[in-house]
Amino acid sequence: MMESDFITNILYHQILEDYLNGNLISLAELSPEFVEVAVQLAALQMKCSSSSDHFVMQKLVPLVIYQKKDDGYWRDKVMENYRQLKDQPEVIYRRQVLKILKELTLFGSTTFSVKVKI
Repeated sequence: MMESDFITNILYHQILEDYLNGNLISLAELSPEFVEVAVQLAALQMKCSSSSDHFVMQKLVPLVIYQKKDDGYWRDKVMENYRQLKDQPEVIYRRQVLKILKELTLFGSTTFSVKVKI
């Protein structure tokens, strides 16, 4: 594994959780157009994870975006995008995910979870 592959893998794993928790998505990005971006990101994530052939769509798309469409929509659109992707090394797909996430308004901002006890 090359040094740049190592760095890409680290960044991918660091930022993916923030994306999936919705921490990188601003209110301005909650648009119908962003649903298409989320579809593309979900398909790329499936290519990034060769460890499983069983995927749960709700774990590939932030809940705040997932709720905008029904389960069938996500399954059909993500699988359509997935089938269109050429077979390449996982690191290539991870780079594509990072390139897309880097364009989000909140990318690079500091986010952290806070548990509220009432």
